Amino acid sequence: MEYHQTTVAQPAQDVYGHATRAGLTILQHLEQQGGGDFAHPPKFDNKHDEREYLKGRLAAAFRIVGQKGFDEGVAGHISLHDPVEPHNFWFTGLDLISSVLHTLMHPPYARGFSVFGIPLPITSQDGCAFYKDLGSLNSFDGVVVEGDEGTHIAAAVGKTKGAILQNHAILTRANTVEAAVFWFLSLEKLCQTQLLAMAAEASGHKIVEIGESQAAEADSIDYKTYKSVGEPTSGWFSAKPIFDLIAKDTNEDYLA
Repeated sequence: MEYHQTTVAQPAQDVYGHATRAGLTILQHLEQQGGGDFAHPPKFDNKHDEREYLKGRLAAAFRIVGQKGFDEGVAGHISLHDPVEPHNFWFTGLDLISSVLHTLMHPPYARGFSVFGIPLPITSQDGCAFYKDLGSLNSFDGVVVEGDEGTHIAAAVGKTKGAILQNHAILTRANTVEAAVFWFLSLEKLCQTQLLAMAAEASGHKIVEIGESQAAEADSIDYKTYKSVGEPTSGWFSAKPIFDLIAKDTNEDYLA
């Protein structure tokens, strides 16, 4: 079976501001402007074809997180809901958490931030992708090898796109492999930024959060920005260059 890459046009310079004000995702705004033939997640009529495609994307995801040094032996993992057998998952490592697709790893900055047991403030455009869409587990009860701990983590995530697990790791989930990986990479960088900001705050500078002065959610810039950068299609679209690059660098040897 053949898969084809799609060339993606570059956004106009002011596209992010217009998309945010209109409450559109970046991809929706570009399409409304007639900016070109943009890529979308592929759709399949045959579930077995979909399974093979997703297994390839899952393998690519492992290459991406491994290349960035986020692997942690069998403790970190990415799982994928099988489209052919809905009650089964494809995964590696130790996995006792049920969701459509999720990534759980132990990257250094997220692990460092998790020891504080505090929510991650929304302080940047990228952080708005997690506006009211990030859970937390404020306890650590050991290695997830029992069903109860997996249940606790699943409850902490709830319906959000991810969670910070105290003294442990971060977890993200999505309806595509690409979005789950992008949210994971983004959340790790946000934890890094927050740790740097907290260190600088010790010198007397105050951290300013986005939307602190906004009263109504519908009018808040963090909510509007979330609608632009935090939707599932935005996660998939943002991850596409990362997956394209790993395909080029490895000559897609993970499909063998």
